[in-house]
Amino acid sequence: MDDRRQTDRIPASLFVRFYSTDADQVEYGCFSQDVSIDGMKVYSPYKLEQDTPLDMNLDIPNSPEISLIEANVRWMGEASIQDEKGSDVFPMGVAFSTLGGEDRNYLQEYLTSLE
Repeated sequence: MDDRRQTDRIPASLFVRFYSTDADQVEYGCFSQDVSIDGMKVYSPYKLEQDTPLDMNLDIPNSPEISLIEANVRWMGEASIQDEKGSDVFPMGVAFSTLGGEDRNYLQEYLTSLE
């Protein structure tokens, strides 16, 4: 994987709801592994293709739910691992396409509080 991140990721476990916008129409929830203002790493029960468009919501403690964010799959792990329930999941990196205004501020404040 070529690391082209603009900002550092911070270990943070946020509940994320994903909705793929491609023909497969995948919908699922999971927890983030690490997060930046530009994207995050999650473990997905689905193996998605690079550049798959996603819509997503984040649950940030002490903040209102972030409105719908558009994102894209930037990389997908080749091999699955088992999560705490014994289910196969794939590491996946997503980059936010749209995250602005108050939503961006809420996420930045939360990430700053973790540093």
